[in-house]
Amino acid sequence: MQKPELENKMLLAIQQAYYLQAKKPSELNVLIKIAGQLGLDEKYFSRDIKSAICKKILLDDIKLCRNINISSFPSLVLKHGKSYTLLHIDYTNSKIILNQITQTLNVVFK
Repeated sequence: MQKPELENKMLLAIQQAYYLQAKKPSELNVLIKIAGQLGLDEKYFSRDIKSAICKKILLDDIKLCRNINISSFPSLVLKHGKSYTLLHIDYTNSKIILNQITQTLNVVFK
């Protein structure tokens, strides 16, 4: 993997491409272009994203989502112990999410 320190910048760039530029991050050419814009080598990025290990990680994530009944993306899930709680995402008020986390943890740790 090239430059793991760029992970957050890559995530932001993917979100901007999707929400602001109406691009589909499920298309490899979109991801490869974003990687190049961040200074990653597009050839190596393309090879890495098509690799068996990357496909396995994706399939494992999809399997986990199915196992815990998560069908919407993006989703925010709180894992506590062996259980998972789907949280309501409020993009304009972080207090709503923080309150959900606090309430969930208070129930778990009472």
